[in-house]
Amino acid sequence: MENDLNVGQGNNIQQGNGFMKPDVPNNIGILVVGIVSLALSTVFFCFGFSFFGFIASIIGFVLAIKAEKEIAVEPDKYSEKSIKNVKIGKILNLISVILGALVTVGFIVGGGFSIIRSFM
Repeated sequence: MENDLNVGQGNNIQQGNGFMKPDVPNNIGILVVGIVSLALSTVFFCFGFSFFGFIASIIGFVLAIKAEKEIAVEPDKYSEKSIKNVKIGKILNLISVILGALVTVGFIVGGGFSIIRSFM
């Protein structure tokens, strides 16, 4: 009879005598996008083109910021594992954004020098 009272109480999942905390929304997605964008940025950084990783990392970074805002509202609501996934994903996406920005600035500066040099 006691178990019948615990049915349907939101996102909590009953396990034994306690409740497991739900995961942060998109925590795995943020982590996967961070890993993929870093891989794309690193691989294409060697070839001088990291646009795909740069775009993916911006999306992942925005999702991570959004998730961190949800965590800040109710920090004890979510599982520790999912909170760590968000933090790691945010760091990976930030590194990828920086790499992408460096390549973009390099292309702009290099293109500018190329145009100037063609007129000389």
